[in-house]
Amino acid sequence: MARVVLLTTGAMEEKAFAGSLRRLFPDHEFISKPRFDGFTSARLPPDYETYRERRHLLNLEKFAKEIIGCFAPGGRTDRPRPDFVLALEDVELHNDGEPGNITRALRDAVTHNLGTWKMEGSKADRTREDLRTRCSFHLMAPMTEAYFFADPGAFARATAPGPERRCRLDAATCDVEAFRVEDPEFQATASVPKQHRERHDWRIDERHRHPKSYLGYLTDTKLDGRARYQETVHGVSALAELDWPGVVRRGARATAVARFARSMLADLSDMLETPPVGLEDDELQPADCHPLTWPPPRDRVLRNL
Repeated sequence: MARVVLLTTGAMEEKAFAGSLRRLFPDHEFISKPRFDGFTSARLPPDYETYRERRHLLNLEKFAKEIIGCFAPGGRTDRPRPDFVLALEDVELHNDGEPGNITRALRDAVTHNLGTWKMEGSKADRTREDLRTRCSFHLMAPMTEAYFFADPGAFARATAPGPERRCRLDAATCDVEAFRVEDPEFQATASVPKQHRERHDWRIDERHRHPKSYLGYLTDTKLDGRARYQETVHGVSALAELDWPGVVRRGARATAVARFARSMLADLSDMLETPPVGLEDDELQPADCHPLTWPPPRDRVLRNL
């Protein structure tokens, strides 16, 4: 049995992702560390140095250091030491068109911080090898809630006891990772400026691309921004029992769908040397995965980057 530690950036993911993956790989242990602040809520530039110069003590830097610290001497390592580490982050709308900026930034941040970590010789070599073979980073696109729309059971739990109005996104004819919803009433509702919105108000600009906003709209009786959907309640319930095999099988069959999710499952299958429950090895072919996150490059810094 392998012990897999999860590094997440959302409350829902912190509470439910470990259990969700445990259903796919029941012979292994998944443990979530307390969540970290995300680093994709703003658009990342194409080069890491520019990003580092824009803000001090970046969430990206903290995330990269936590990844290294899972294995490096002097880091905040778990006891017992993890066999593997799986780090997860949402693409978010700001980086939807350039997800490569995210993977490049994290890879560069890990490389930079490895160079400044106080370790030498065999300890440094071992840490680099551990990161190359035991730690992966994967993206949920545009965010984890998108996958609920590809699983009727998860959608039902996310909108329990049921949506207030008809869902007009048909996951059988689209890829939920390229989330776009055509719903006239949803789009016609006036946006509310950020300074006047409460925290979970779904009435934002570009909401037709935002899965969490659509869940908010579908569970908002009065369309006043007070949705019934709560990610730490309904989202946790939906994610905990998400039908991942169904998610990667849905949509138009001419091309692979949910490619980032498929990459994560393919990597885990390779990592743990067993296919996920409900999927066969031939359903996780590298050609059907997202090339940013699987298969690994030749000069990798992490397992898959």
